[in-house]
Amino acid sequence: MTRTTSRQRLAGLLAIGIAAAAVLLPATSASAATTVIAPSSITSTKGTVASGGLVGNLAVKDQSGTQDNFAKYVEFDTVSTGYSGYRQYQVPTSIAPSSVTAITVDANYRGPSNAEQAWTWSLYNWSTSAWTTLGTNAGATSWTWKALAFVSPGSAASYVNASGQVRVQLSATNGVDNALLDYEAITVTSGSTPPADTTAPTMPTGLNAPSKTATSVNLAWNASTDNVGVTGYDVYRGTTLVGTVAGTSTTVSGLTASTAYSFTVKARDAAGNISAASGALAVTTNPAAGDTTAPSAPTNVTSPNKSSSSVDLAWTASTDNVGVTGYEVFVNGNATPAATVTTTSTTVTGLTASTAYAFTIKARDAAGNRSVASSALNVTTSAASTGGVTLPPPNGKWDYQIGGPYTPAAGVQVVSRDRTVAPAAGKYNICYVNVGQTQPDEGTPNANAYGTTAWWLANHPNVILKGSNGQPIIDPNWDEVVFDVRTAAQRTELASVIQPWFLQCKNDGYQAIEPDNIDLEVRSSGLETHAQVREYLKLLVTYAHSIGLAIGQKNATTDEQDNPEWQTDGPTFNGGTGFDFAIAEECGAFTECGTFTAMYPGRVYVVEYATSGWNAACSAVGATNSVIQRNLDVRPSGSSGYVYKEC
Repeated sequence: MTRTTSRQRLAGLLAIGIAAAAVLLPATSASAATTVIAPSSITSTKGTVASGGLVGNLAVKDQSGTQDNFAKYVEFDTVSTGYSGYRQYQVPTSIAPSSVTAITVDANYRGPSNAEQAWTWSLYNWSTSAWTTLGTNAGATSWTWKALAFVSPGSAASYVNASGQVRVQLSATNGVDNALLDYEAITVTSGSTPPADTTAPTMPTGLNAPSKTATSVNLAWNASTDNVGVTGYDVYRGTTLVGTVAGTSTTVSGLTASTAYSFTVKARDAAGNISAASGALAVTTNPAAGDTTAPSAPTNVTSPNKSSSSVDLAWTASTDNVGVTGYEVFVNGNATPAATVTTTSTTVTGLTASTAYAFTIKARDAAGNRSVASSALNVTTSAASTGGVTLPPPNGKWDYQIGGPYTPAAGVQVVSRDRTVAPAAGKYNICYVNVGQTQPDEGTPNANAYGTTAWWLANHPNVILKGSNGQPIIDPNWDEVVFDVRTAAQRTELASVIQPWFLQCKNDGYQAIEPDNIDLEVRSSGLETHAQVREYLKLLVTYAHSIGLAIGQKNATTDEQDNPEWQTDGPTFNGGTGFDFAIAEECGAFTECGTFTAMYPGRVYVVEYATSGWNAACSAVGATNSVIQRNLDVRPSGSSGYVYKEC
């Protein structure tokens, strides 16, 4: 069921003078010691910044010639004695301030020529507590965009304080005119790139089998050495990698009784160097202990999702006189299983795009008895998409942070954040984008406030849904105007605005999109149909995949009258492709988690706001999908009322 009261809406706009999360722009240098950083805040000490001038506008250089898109730049307004103010930058904590050897400031400027009014860039020297002049707008033509670059003089480290902050000042000494900046960023060069580690660890020795059973073999070996350090060992059964461990012993299970196996071990280091294989160890498992009855064959093999390189499989469990211990998945009749699992679902990876495959499943028990194969399931992988979509980790612990970013708890692998903030370092990041409605006006409507209702009405009135009285249709729960996607032209125009937001998510380092309010027909007062909404979402799904981003189904299995939306074909509605995973709000409270997991096994990321719903979701799907409880307004950690629980 679609809900309109269980999500937190963000204004999505950064206030001038209030620090925002530091944005690392896509690196433009081949050196790993060079980092490009966008400003995190703007502070005016004399004069003002014009209304609507957001610090985020400075992150993208998208104005040239005499273009004058007010929503794309920041205007610095003088008073009679001029203007002065600074943009603050945050150097990543991985870069020691003392290691900084150079700072370059790049800006895209439009305003008066230097002869008409001089505008000066300076860096703050934390050692001398004074501003050091970098250069001026010399060379700029009056009111034509000009790319300027300035290099820090002297010791670059003196311009970075102990907290990693850098300040760049822009100033004018008179009130003749104002200045515009479309882009400003600093490039920080730090230290030098260390030489690559190309030395592999030594070969493991002394591989032996201290014990074994009918279905498992315990292995042990002597530790390898490395010039930097060994990080783990890859264990092979024949040519099949069966596991990677940190220590010098492991147990290989899932074997067949009275069967000969060959094992080898390779050491690896942090740089990815892998040693030669150890000497092979031949081991024959023990005879079975009397059980000769095979499990029944798995049934109802289905593929709820697929990509250009993987196929998700699910099936009905087998039965056995003693107990089923696992399943083997076979591809195209190959005698060697492509996967061995203990659950009734798996993902087969490493496949070729646009290729037909036949999948069969066999069940096995502890005595090594195997069932006959299931009926074959024929699946053709999706066509290849530019960029290579990366799916979120199955059953990966997740956190829902659209109310504000904070450091995720230990063990969290997946984080969803609003598109206006930076992704979480080292995690699988999902970018929240409102694709179905405008952002609400904050205070007095301002047509220059990018993404708000007033901005859409001023710049794209054709995609605003209006009633018979000519007034916009408003979602009363969030004071947001609903988009109009009834015609192909409207869908194309709307997508032309939304798609660059997806690209910015990609450039910021996100791996996936969370498209919110995809149930427009529910909010349209009956003016829009689900078929029209599907055509709009096809444009967004296709574009996300084309730039290498996964995209999730956000709620929307049935509408408020229980009419089906994306109830069974979410993964395939776009010509065989579709959504790649699901974010489900309150599926436990509304008893619909199973609908999501049938389409996206292992990749349903559930957030509940009430304890009763959380308990229900944990019981229903918590063993195979990440289920969390958050407070209704998903406020950041450390805030009053913050809630985060996992099953």
